[in-house]
Amino acid sequence: MHLSSVHPPFDPRIFHKEASSLVEAGYHVVIVAPHTRDEEVEGVRVKAVPRPGSRVKRMLATAWQVWRVGLSERAQLYHFHDPELLFAGLVLKALGRRVIYDVHEDLPKTFQIKEYLPGTLRRWAGRVANLVEKMGASKFDAIVAATDDIAGNFRNCRTVVTVRNYPRLSHLMARANRELNRRKFRCAYVGALSEPRGVSEMVDSMALLNDLEDVELILCGSFSPPAFEFEVRQLDGFRRTDYRGWIDPLAVPNLLGEVDVGLVCIQPEDQYLTSLPTKLFEYMLAGLPVVASNFPFWREIVEANHCGICVDPQEPVEIAEAIRYLYGHPEARVEMGSNGRNAVLRQFNWESQSKVLLTLYAELFQSKTGRPSLEQTLPESNPVEKAPVSLGPNRQVITRIEADSNR
Repeated sequence: MHLSSVHPPFDPRIFHKEASSLVEAGYHVVIVAPHTRDEEVEGVRVKAVPRPGSRVKRMLATAWQVWRVGLSERAQLYHFHDPELLFAGLVLKALGRRVIYDVHEDLPKTFQIKEYLPGTLRRWAGRVANLVEKMGASKFDAIVAATDDIAGNFRNCRTVVTVRNYPRLSHLMARANRELNRRKFRCAYVGALSEPRGVSEMVDSMALLNDLEDVELILCGSFSPPAFEFEVRQLDGFRRTDYRGWIDPLAVPNLLGEVDVGLVCIQPEDQYLTSLPTKLFEYMLAGLPVVASNFPFWREIVEANHCGICVDPQEPVEIAEAIRYLYGHPEARVEMGSNGRNAVLRQFNWESQSKVLLTLYAELFQSKTGRPSLEQTLPESNPVEKAPVSLGPNRQVITRIEADSNR
């Protein structure tokens, strides 16, 4: 059973990746989350709780409702996704249930950008949250972290695995070939539309490309806060921006088939410097060259695979010049796009990460049922390499599985 008081039931990581992979492996999966109705989709049962009307209601009433519904289902394993469900997880653990905490973000760092908190309180709130999270997490059966950096925050926990948020090949096999003779040369950004995501800088870059009349920017996503949309619409570059609103994740491949360049110019805030944005790998899988923030961690991916150009995300001039270069060098676009696609097919894909999750589940069930481990039952085709498992003084186990055996 997957529990969330924050995410919708069809969240890409929770539903389309983790839950779907578990169903395919033979597990019965239920998601409890804010939604309009109970339903079953692609073999996953969704148990709905009322959507909260405010942040406070979500943290209190919704978290309680999610826990209550989850407990009534009497699942064999509970996998929760939000820090505000830590107490619920501890109660479930006290009742003898197996519990996994899935950590999507570096919680202390997220407090630095919470606009509803006064600046003086953000640092202290982050410290308190860090202490509470680590104390609670040490009681759970396992931690599933979205990045290696997040996994490193939980060294005192029993079992820690890194399950990276790479795109799922079976859902996102977009066209690799661009329509080079189209009327428009399109750049795109798909994701949350906020100041930290570099939306203003990407729109400003369009105003610096006025001499290239056929260049435009496609923006897809929801503005946060809503007032930010008004600010962006006042920018000169917005007249060359096609804002399409929120789109279903499964519609992303079709959208990227219209596009020539993928943009991911997130601002250099602590929580993003070592993140793994799904959109970066979706662009690569679609055969698009990328213009990405020049964080050292991202440069290791983009420049090592020769699949794009890294720029200072705070400088619209650099973003514009990267777009201008790719506009004028179609052969370079094709080569970078092909390199990026091959890198995702070879290494940066969900299929490699799902094996980490399935191995963890098999080991947790084996610990009480005596069933064989998943490693004994995985087919020999498409082999993966498992790094050594380290057992520290706190019985920490960090397991990493890479799709590319040469890495």
